[in-house]
Amino acid sequence: MEVPALSMPRFGDVFGFFRRTWVLYGLYTLLLFAVFIVVTLPYEVIARRVLDLLPQKTVSTTIEGAHFAWWNGIEASDFRVSALPLKEGAPPLLEIARLQVRPDWGQWLRGQLTSLAFWGDLYGGSADGRLQYHQTDPPSFSAHLEWSGVEIRRYRALTNWLDQGRVTGTLAGWFDAHAAAGSPAEGEGEIFLQRAGITEGKVMGFTVPDLKVEDAKSKFVLKGDRLDVQDVVLAGDEINIQVSGFISLRQPLGQSIPNLKLSIQKLPESLKPLLAIFAPRAKQLPAQLQLTGTLGRPQVR
Repeated sequence: MEVPALSMPRFGDVFGFFRRTWVLYGLYTLLLFAVFIVVTLPYEVIARRVLDLLPQKTVSTTIEGAHFAWWNGIEASDFRVSALPLKEGAPPLLEIARLQVRPDWGQWLRGQLTSLAFWGDLYGGSADGRLQYHQTDPPSFSAHLEWSGVEIRRYRALTNWLDQGRVTGTLAGWFDAHAAAGSPAEGEGEIFLQRAGITEGKVMGFTVPDLKVEDAKSKFVLKGDRLDVQDVVLAGDEINIQVSGFISLRQPLGQSIPNLKLSIQKLPESLKPLLAIFAPRAKQLPAQLQLTGTLGRPQVR
């Protein structure tokens, strides 16, 4: 029987083995270093700096804090949008308990590295969408937003008007917007309201008649400082109201000027006395009314 001859490994093979090992170890170290940097960045400071860059002429945006959320990107807590000027005790126009912002992976795989996706926990429902920066001349932005399951009873800007009572209903809808540098923003969207109502309500000591709306929808178009309101219909067993017209947006928001037409086909008996008070000319239904004045002090004629 022959014993195979022993041989020493060549120096080149040993050197190549250690070289590959050190290269892999170096890449692994760099990868860990990059991950640790991403995880430990001061995201709250970065988020607040980004919010400071936003134009805040009519509204103010704030957050309670922000942190890294792995696959969900950056998560901000208690994101608020408040109307200016700020008033003590006034509820914000918008509250998002959790707001997550991350790269839009679908668009990134297509080479669109300037696209972000976001998701928010919104009044018992949720909202999600996409924000994209376009490297055009001039540069522009586009955004798409959808929301569903939003509970009206959690919207403090509305419920704070009530001394007592219960508000019900859920909101859904979508909004597409586009803005370019040096040009006013444009957009359009729809809002859908289901099973809305108020029961046993009181405002400033006055009893509000019970009201139920089974279904309502609205389409709106934004062109600069003009908000066109289209196809607004509030329908139910005892109510049928249609609204159309536009709102000229001003700063602050309460000074915006509505020019809306209200067509009242049907009203509950409990609401007819209010109609006689605020619009005495509308003695019989159907009635045509005009909403003017300002959003802070509307007038009906």
